[in-house]
Amino acid sequence: MKQLWTDPQYQLFVFDAYGTLFRVSSDTPEIKDAAQGKSDEVQSLWREKQLEYTRLRSMMGRWADFDQITEDALDYALEACGLPVDPLKKLLLDIYQSPSAFPDVLPFLEILKEENMPAVILSNGTHEMLEHAVKATGAKGYFRSLLSAEDVEVYKPSPLMYRLVQQMEKVQPEEVVFFSSNPWDIAGAGTAGFTTVWVNRQQKVMDRLGVTPTFEIADLEEAI
Repeated sequence: MKQLWTDPQYQLFVFDAYGTLFRVSSDTPEIKDAAQGKSDEVQSLWREKQLEYTRLRSMMGRWADFDQITEDALDYALEACGLPVDPLKKLLLDIYQSPSAFPDVLPFLEILKEENMPAVILSNGTHEMLEHAVKATGAKGYFRSLLSAEDVEVYKPSPLMYRLVQQMEKVQPEEVVFFSSNPWDIAGAGTAGFTTVWVNRQQKVMDRLGVTPTFEIADLEEAI
């Protein structure tokens, strides 16, 4: 994969947040102990329901912010797994309040900064959640703006979310490079006309949605 920031066609790099830049799971001893041997199960179900609720609420027109959806999905996962709320709920919600970045993230963002390539985040997360995330990971100074589903009250992969990039950043679709670890997000961004880079951290199979990524990499190191 070529160094896309050297191509004069591209004027903006856009990043998904959770799962792409920031980890959305944790296996600390405290979480493992509180989860009673079901840490992987409850966190996997939590993430599944979190994404499902964003789509269902978007289709129903029943807006709730990502903070609320994240908590609702966790409540479901805890009950479905037969686990007590305390202390596991707080331990898991703290992942989103103070996440860690993948090790390849800050070095890549530093290169973009040195090359004067603007970067923004486009996320389902609330503005407050994103502010906490970039501060906790040391990434605050690397992003020109943090664009949230709060701004349009609908979630990715709605076209309104990707159009938000064009409206707020004053760019055309062909000028945007979009990075995400989520195949459905890549499909949404590709449909919007963005050049897409699928950061396939978990070696998933691409969703059959009639759209393929422009590039596929295992991590951001491969984009350097």
